[in-house]
Order: sequence, then structure tokens, then C-alpha cells
Amino acid sequence: WEFKNLLPRFSGEAKALVQEDLTKDCDMASSYESFVEEFHKMRDGLYDKTARKESEPVLGVSLKVIGGEVLYLAVSDGRKAVSYHFLPLEQGMVSRLLDEILHLSKEGLLLSFPDLKDVLGLIPEQASERFFDTDALEKTGNAYPNLYDVSVAAYLLNPLQNQYPCDQIAKDLLGMLSPSYEELFGKEKETKVYASESDETEKKAGLYVSSEALIAARAVPLLNQKMMDIGAEELYRTIELPLVFTLSDMEKVGMAMDRDALLSYGQELRVTIDELEKRIYEEAGEEFN
Repeated sequence: WEFKNLLPRFSGEAKALVQEDLTKDCDMASSYESFVEEFHKMRDGLYDKTARKESEPVLGVSLKVIGGEVLYLAVSDGRKAVSYHFLPLEQGMVSRLLDEILHLSKEGLLLSFPDLKDVLGLIPEQASERFFDTDALEKTGNAYPNLYDVSVAAYLLNPLQNQYPCDQIAKDLLGMLSPSYEELFGKEKETKVYASESDETEKKAGLYVSSEALIAARAVPLLNQKMMDIGAEELYRTIELPLVFTLSDMEKVGMAMDRDALLSYGQELRVTIDELEKRIYEEAGEEFN
């Protein structure tokens, strides 16, 4: 992280980046009760913004799911972020809390996620049925007006990248340097990192998840503006965002398949492949691997 902070000074990018110490805006709750208390303070503050008709209130939400269990959850109102490390025995509590958070989208708060599909996969019902808003679709063309996927928006702005981590989005949009996963944990697998009982690893993981929630909250207006600048906002609203819900539903319910037709087509392909292989060997005058 420290080395990355120095690079702009030698690459002409120094004016574009402003180093920010995320630790001053990120905290890790010591208990479930204190985490919920901080979350409710953020929620109430965002409701106050709505009442005063200030800029659109956004709640950033990041979570880490390993083996179907939420091990870390963080929320941010754009000013600060708080995370909590859930134990396997606390999954009932996190399920209820996640339902409460998701319900805020029905009450007019915009929820922004680094990767929305990860969250939709945790709810038992089909995501499109739960969140589809017919009135909003008719008025704005967006059936999911209060759920936001940061990675999808970033993809539309730069479709050539393979991944869209929050630290890169922070650098490109916010002029803020944030530690990447690799800088904090090296090549360690997520399953090992987030299940670790080490105090040091837990602290780093809490910081990382909190920073994701903070960036998710802050990036929304800038992502929207940049999409509008290149004419991609409608594509995001009418195609890409609904597709997130469709893919989530497909993963849950699967798809119908004609088994006999599939087997028959496989046999046809096998015959075609064998014929092509034979012709290639004949043309080459010998067989080869």
C-alpha cells in the first residue's frame, strides 16, 4: 500500500490522487449489538437527509460469504463505515439483519454493493420477484431503482478489465488510495482469510470490508455521471442491472433441458470431430498429439 502511494509522484498522476487514511473512517464493532447500533444511526441519518431533500442518500453494503455463511458484513453512509465479524453460530442474527438492510430499499434508500449478485444469492426466494418494482419501471425505466451494483457500473465504463475491485474504483473515481486484497493478504485464499481466528487477520479483513462499503457508498454519483457522459446509463438501467437478477434466479432454479436432445447433439458433434480429426491426419500425412 505504501509503495502504491509513492508511484503517482513519479508517473505524473500525483494531482489526480489524494491519499486518504481509510482507518479514520472505518471501524470494526466489538459486538453484534454495537454493530447494529451504528447501523441504525447511519440509517436514521440517511432518513434525515431524505426528509431534507438533500443529495440522494446511499447506504454502502459489503459482505463476505464463505460456504454459504456471511462471515463479515460492513455498512457505510459515505462518511464512515463499520464492520462486524460473524461467527458460524451467529448466522441466524446476520440473516435477520440482512433482511432488515435489504428492506430499506423498499423504503426509498439506495443500497450500493460492490457485487450485488453475491447478496441476492443469500435470499431464499427469486430476487426478481422480491425486488421488481412495476411502478418504478413505468416511471423511470428501472425496475430496481434502489439497488446498485458498483462492479457492473465500473464494467460499463471500462469493459476491458478482468476484475473491478473497489480499491481500483476508488483510485479511478474518488482520488483515494485503498489497500487491495493482495496488499493485505498476499495470495492467501479468501476461504482461509475470512475464516481465520487471528486477531491481526481479523483486523485487516474488517478494514478491507469496511473500505469496500465506504467506496460503494461514495462512488455512486460519480459512476452515474460517468455513465451518462458516455451514454451508458440507459444500458445499465435497462439491461445490465436487470441481468444481475436474472442470473441470480437462474442459479437458484436452474433451467429446463431436453436430455435426449442434448445426448443426440453430443453424438453428432462426436462424429463431426472424428471426421475432422481423420481429415487433418490425412492432410498432415501422419498422426500427432
